Amino acid sequence: MEKLTHYKQLLDDLLSDYLLQCLFPTPLIQTYKVADHESGNYLLYRTGWTNNTRNYGCFLHLRLHNEKVYIEYDGTDEELGFAGLLVAAGIPKSDIVLEYHLPSKRPYTDFALA
Repeated sequence: MEKLTHYKQLLDDLLSDYLLQCLFPTPLIQTYKVADHESGNYLLYRTGWTNNTRNYGCFLHLRLHNEKVYIEYDGTDEELGFAGLLVAAGIPKSDIVLEYHLPSKRPYTDFALA
């Protein structure tokens, strides 16, 4: 339980830090963080307008499940993906599941299978 509490706080902090760095270059686009500690879901999403085009959607979804961090969706611009930031923050690869990969492909990564 202590590990889960630590991960909840760590994910919240990492998303807050990332949010400060990824502000969209136009004032018509807002970026938001959603941190639901109860369900274990953490999201970053954007909403607004660019050149008469609606910009709306989640670009990062992390989920805590079975004391692991599941990366449900990663649309960040990070070179190694958001998983690299999680590892740099001290989360072992064995506790990170790249959920966006097919289960049959996960054995070929350095991360947890599930």
